[in-house]
Amino acid sequence: MIVGLEMKEPRFRQLVNEEMKQLQAQQRLLQITAETKHEMDQVSDWSWLKSQGINPNSSTM
Repeated sequence: MIVGLEMKEPRFRQLVNEEMKQLQAQQRLLQITAETKHEMDQVSDWSWLKSQGINPNSSTM
């Protein structure tokens, strides 16, 4: 039984590595989302957006 487990170990390790990469990607996405939300919360008026050429009242947003 131990021999069988050792034969499967590389595949198991590969699955764990893939899972870890997915978790890291999700964590990074959450971090970017939180940073973006924080920056948007700091924009108290629309003057910054307008200075970037973005009109918050237009339907293209």
